[in-house]
Amino acid sequence: MRKKLWLVLTLTLSSGLVLGQSSDKPDPQPLPIISGCTAIQVASIPASAGRVTSRPKFSAQRISNATFLVLFPASEKFEYGEMLVKVLTPKGHLYQEVTVPLKRDSEAPAEVKRQVPGYPYPLEIRSAKLTTSTQGTNRVVSVPPLLVGGTQISRNGLFGVWKVEAWPENTNKPCSAEFEITP
Repeated sequence: MRKKLWLVLTLTLSSGLVLGQSSDKPDPQPLPIISGCTAIQVASIPASAGRVTSRPKFSAQRISNATFLVLFPASEKFEYGEMLVKVLTPKGHLYQEVTVPLKRDSEAPAEVKRQVPGYPYPLEIRSAKLTTSTQGTNRVVSVPPLLVGGTQISRNGLFGVWKVEAWPENTNKPCSAEFEITP
């Protein structure tokens, strides 16, 4: 009896029936390769007056949130994808993590939102807009802001140098930027 059961189980596994595989189904398409972002620009709402520095400095009493623009090379050819954005506290702890669905600016807006694993509702798809500035021509993606005024940041005195990281899918190295939040 054991030999027959073993033989049936072996034949079933090798034919792919238990694993849900079928020879008539096509293989899934690979995800697009995104070479990675080049930089993150940090700003605030309302905009802070003063000198532009490599590490922006914001007062928690004067701004409502910090905004992030992730820059990609102009030659980047991603058609769709996702990017993980992490915001780290001055002590290096994860404060906020957001998945950002991406699409190329040249695509027709076939969909406005996309379901992302781990999120209960579909997320807004962000376009990579081609822009030219003093830093050259880049594809720029605006990501959801970090709320500052009236949040745990100001209530609990989480002041100091913060870090934001952008992790485009299929990359093993993020681009990042630091910014300072003061009382």
